[in-house]
Amino acid sequence: MSEKSLSYPYAKAYLDLSKENGTLDMGLKDMELISQTGADNPELKTVLANPLHSLDKKRDILFSIFKALQPETKKLIEILFQKERPGLIFSVASEFISQYRVFKNIQRVEVCTAAPISSKLQDQILQELEKSLNGKVEIVHTVDPELIGGMVVQIGDRRYDGTIRKSLQNVKKSLMDRL
Repeated sequence: MSEKSLSYPYAKAYLDLSKENGTLDMGLKDMELISQTGADNPELKTVLANPLHSLDKKRDILFSIFKALQPETKKLIEILFQKERPGLIFSVASEFISQYRVFKNIQRVEVCTAAPISSKLQDQILQELEKSLNGKVEIVHTVDPELIGGMVVQIGDRRYDGTIRKSLQNVKKSLMDRL
C-alpha cells in the first residue's frame, strides 16, 4: 500500500476532529509545521524509518521537536506510534493540508516568472485568478530567468504558458514546418 493511501484515513480523521472541535486553523498550522520540518530535515525521516531505533526513542525525538503542538495533534502522533507507523507523520501532514484546501475550496496555483514580481502585481494576479476560478487561491511564486519574459501559470494539471521563450519556440517550430 502506498504511503499516501495509508495517510489518507489518519488525515481525514484529524480533519473531521478539528472541524468538530473548532480547531481547524490551529490544526492546519500544526500540520504545516510538521510538513515543513520533514521537508527541511530529511534525516529526521530516515531516523523515523530506521528499525534500529526504538519506538520510545523516536517518540522522544518527535515530541522534543514538536513541543508546542495542540493536544489533538499530539494524540494523532501517539496513535501513529501505537500503530507502529511514526514515519507516516509527514505524509499525514501533507495529506491533511490537501484535504484542508479541498474543504476550504482553496486552489494552489504555481506562478513562474522570469524576474521577481512586485507584491502589487502578485495581488492583481491573485484577484484575477480568484475571480476566474470562483474561489480562494494560494499562489506559489518561483523565478526562472530562462523564461526571458512573461509567466507560466500551473493550476492543477492545466498549464498556461505566456512566456517569451514559448513564443520563440512556436515561431521556430512554425518556420521549421514551412521548410
